[in-house]
Amino acid sequence: MAKIEKKTGAAKVAPKGDTTQKRRQSRRREKLNEIAKAAGFASWSAYETAVINGMARLT
Repeated sequence: MAKIEKKTGAAKVAPKGDTTQKRRQSRRREKLNEIAKAAGFASWSAYETAVINGMARLT
């Protein structure tokens, strides 16, 4: 009987020089920072921390 290999759903590696994912992540981070600044926070990270600590709410 042949041995069955278990394959996992590993992520595909982007070709070298492909910056699509980095550009998307950068745009997403910029939008999140805009949302945080509109709520009176310096960055999304600061806003997220305040929400986790119960000091702010997402609206």
